[in-house]
Amino acid sequence: MRTYLILLACLSLLITNCNKGAAPTESKQIPVTELNFAREVSGGELTGTWVPRAEKSLEANLADPSQIVGMVDSLGLAASVAGSVKFNADKSFAWNTIIQVTPTIKMGGMVIPMSPFADTLNESGVYQQPWDEAIVLPLHPTTFKIDTVGYTASTDSLMLVTLSGAFPYPGFNFVKYYLVFHFVK
Repeated sequence: MRTYLILLACLSLLITNCNKGAAPTESKQIPVTELNFAREVSGGELTGTWVPRAEKSLEANLADPSQIVGMVDSLGLAASVAGSVKFNADKSFAWNTIIQVTPTIKMGGMVIPMSPFADTLNESGVYQQPWDEAIVLPLHPTTFKIDTVGYTASTDSLMLVTLSGAFPYPGFNFVKYYLVFHFVK
């Protein structure tokens, strides 16, 4: 009888103190500030069809310009985006863009043009929104890292900021960059 009471007490403690059962434990979501977007993002209403604004629709920036000191005098990144992005209220999206970044290297008075890097993305799906100011997109770009983006949306403009990615060029693949998309409705 005593063994039965001890077993019953242990079982009741286990039931009352373990509310998860066989389910996995919760994972704590990291704050959006720890994602380290290069620009401040504030969220907003994403819903709508967005097209690149007329001027400076895409910025490609070095995350840390000091990474190229001693290698080249300067590295310019001319960028453009064409197409559209549509976000629906049910978290579905359609991303149809052509993204192009053309680097220009200046070294000792010489300008060394490089071939452009480009991605054509014609994808749709459902995005996740684990933060109020950032989303996770199931995109499959070949060149640029566009999966987790911070955003600031107003009634007529949308800014998307990517996390830093590696520059896709041998010898420069340690150089980190980020993209900033500027869209309008």
